[in-house]
Amino acid sequence: RIIGLTGKFFPTGAHKVGAAFGCLVPRLVSGEFDPETHKAAWPSTGNYCRGGAFDCAVLDCTAIAILPQGMSRERFEWLKQIGAEIIATPGCESNVKEIYDKCWELKKNPLNVIFNQFEEFGNPIFHYNVTGPAIEEVLSHRFQGDEETEPCLAVEASEAELNPDLILFSVSGILRDEANAAIRAAGLSALHSIRVVRKVEQIPTLGTGKTDYRALRALLTEPTT
Repeated sequence: RIIGLTGKFFPTGAHKVGAAFGCLVPRLVSGEFDPETHKAAWPSTGNYCRGGAFDCAVLDCTAIAILPQGMSRERFEWLKQIGAEIIATPGCESNVKEIYDKCWELKKNPLNVIFNQFEEFGNPIFHYNVTGPAIEEVLSHRFQGDEETEPCLAVEASEAELNPDLILFSVSGILRDEANAAIRAAGLSALHSIRVVRKVEQIPTLGTGKTDYRALRALLTEPTT
C-alpha cells in the first residue's frame, strides 16, 4: 500500500504522480475503487495519465491511459512499458472532447472507474498543499539567509478562475528569471513558473510564525506601485 509520495524528481518525468494519487485516495478509502476488480481510467493529454499509470503500477492494478494519438511517441512508449492499457483518441493536444467521449463509452462498464482531474477535488488540493509549498521550499533554500528568522518570501496564486498566475511575494529584489531558474534546477517541471514578483516590506505571519496566506491574498487586491 502507498502511505505517501514525496520528492521532486518523479520517475514518470511528469509532475502528476502525486496529483493523480490525490484523486485516487478518496476512492480507495471509500471503497469506490477496488484495485483487485476495477480498472482506473486516466483521461489526459499525457502528464496526468502518466502519473495515474505509475500509481496503478505501484498498486498492482490496471490503468487505462486515454490520450490523443498526436502526443509524443515517448509518452506512448513509457505507458506501454509500465503496463498501462492505452487508448489513443483522434487528434492532438487540443482535441480534448474526443478524450472525454471515450470516457463516456468506458463508463458503460461499471468496472471502469474514470478519474477526471477536472472533477476530482483531490487534484487542486494536492497542488495547493504540496506543489505550492514545494516551490516555496526551493526558493527559500536559495534566497533565505541563514540569519533570517522570519520568512523572506511566499508564493500564492492569483484569484483568476481561468489560468491563475503564480505570484512570488518577496522582501528582497528577487528577479523572476532567478526564481524560475532555481525552480528548474530543483527538478520541478516548467509548469511551475513564477509569473509575477511583488516586493513587499514584510511577509505577513500568524502568531505561530507561519505565513498568513489570507493576508497575502488580500495584498493581491491592492494596486502595485
